[in-house]
Amino acid sequence: MPEFVPHLKHWNLALTKLSLLLSKLNPGECRTSVELCNKILQFAVDQPNWCFLGQAWSVDPRSRRLILVAQYSRMLATPEFPVIITSDDTLIGEAVQTRQPKLFAMPTEGGKFEFQEQLIGTGVKDLLAVPIRNTGNPHQVLFVFVFYLKDRPSPLQLEKLVDLSRQVAVQLQTHLRERTYRLATRLSCNLVSDEGLRSDEAYSKLGSAIVDAIEADMATVYIQTWNQKTLERRCTISRTDPTSLIKSGNEAVVPFVVKDVWESNRELLLWPQSGTFPVNNVFEDDRPIPFSVMLVPIRNLKGAAVGVVRCVKENPRNGLPFTYDDVAIAYALGHSFGPPLEMLLSATQTEISLSKLCHELRIPVFAFAAAIERMESESLQDDYKFRHAYYEDVHIFVDMMNRLLTEVEFIRKGFDGIKLESKRTNIGRSIIHPATRHIGPALRKYGFRPHQLRFDGFDDLPWIRVDQSMIYQVVFNMVENAIKFYKGAPESFLCEIKAVITPTWFEIIFRDNGPGISDSDRDRIFEFQGRGASTSDIAGSGLGLWIAETISRKHGGTLSLKNSRNPTEFLLRLPRSLQADQK
Repeated sequence: MPEFVPHLKHWNLALTKLSLLLSKLNPGECRTSVELCNKILQFAVDQPNWCFLGQAWSVDPRSRRLILVAQYSRMLATPEFPVIITSDDTLIGEAVQTRQPKLFAMPTEGGKFEFQEQLIGTGVKDLLAVPIRNTGNPHQVLFVFVFYLKDRPSPLQLEKLVDLSRQVAVQLQTHLRERTYRLATRLSCNLVSDEGLRSDEAYSKLGSAIVDAIEADMATVYIQTWNQKTLERRCTISRTDPTSLIKSGNEAVVPFVVKDVWESNRELLLWPQSGTFPVNNVFEDDRPIPFSVMLVPIRNLKGAAVGVVRCVKENPRNGLPFTYDDVAIAYALGHSFGPPLEMLLSATQTEISLSKLCHELRIPVFAFAAAIERMESESLQDDYKFRHAYYEDVHIFVDMMNRLLTEVEFIRKGFDGIKLESKRTNIGRSIIHPATRHIGPALRKYGFRPHQLRFDGFDDLPWIRVDQSMIYQVVFNMVENAIKFYKGAPESFLCEIKAVITPTWFEIIFRDNGPGISDSDRDRIFEFQGRGASTSDIAGSGLGLWIAETISRKHGGTLSLKNSRNPTEFLLRLPRSLQADQK
């Protein structure tokens, strides 16, 4: 042991100072883990007669590669990043495989130091590789710190250095945990703040968050199809042009590696420029070979992969390829995206089911309507009459089924996806009269009489150009609400619909003597599925006023609550510009 005695003092002093530094180090002072590694390496190299060069290598969690992410020396020039090596080709890899510190003398036999040629004449005698193990999984190595030493440590000092490596692991993982928590929380708040978030908006927000967090040039979000048989590309976000949003769906071709990550539920880091992986398996189209590619699965709340994020760095101008830290950050952002993703996938499944249901239902409805028309025609030809107006009742209910299917289309597609089919319309003849006839079953259900519905002023309205079925839907919904929410004696019920012409508007006033609208509900009755607090005992979905108000806006008009009670009045306004030419 005497050969170690002369060096004990400066070694012990350096280790003591390093321990003190780690205990006081605030991970929040560093923006990235690379900055934290640089700070530790700089401190180690600055200790007298101890370390000439310090390096930090990130370990690829899936392959056997090491990525140089930080290096510090007072005399040796900083290498041109990136530096990527295979752990089997260097002595540093032994520390990764054994998960134990490894000390090698220089020069060595059977292996060589990285940058050995540059170290000639510097006084470096030994290489010390210290693995930084995952505190939650000691079988996994996250980083390897490599010190090129001027003096060899004693076994006791080497043991002390192992203890310090645990402190480094805690610091690095604390920093990464805090950073991922901040980023994930920011994304979650961003998603929650948008009411009625559409799928393309949500996926683009996820892609943008990942691009900003790991400084990728591009991120593409893939999500599995409704039948879970393959993936479809939902959006691509470019960092060089943040305003560009490339949206696409139902991709016929999904790159092989994207499918592999989805099926294996494991991340993947690639360096196609090194020739280790065919670039045509990374992209859907022909493009320049990228510098670094990272693929991370998006998992649902049960941990199953339901999508993939592909991140690309196009060239080395950003310095480092993707590392373990980038994978962890993308995982955290994908995890925070889990709850809204579940809702989006559920909404997609519901939309597909509704679309199929509407399509299947319209076929028998049309066939049934055609059969009734033939029966009615034959009855007229044979001069046969029923005692009751059965045909009229059947037509009413066929129209009601078509109206319900139209509502489903509104909800499924949204009004932005539905085009107006405007035509010359006489409001009284084509909308008010059919609505009065079709509302008959609802009147009878609640014990009301037809004369309790009163209409006024519609004979004075000119012909206007509107989507007849949509405006009919507004009138029907308003009258149905007046009937459904009335709570008094049946004989006292009264609903009045009045038409008024003003210099700028065609106005239709819906007035009833129902219970009215409370002040607390005024702002939410027109919202999607918005229902008043006093209506919980009445069947309904809270869609009637939302549909009516949206239709009025689509025609350039408005629907508003004019008076909340005694009587309750709603005002529908359609612009005078809709007036049609007289024929």
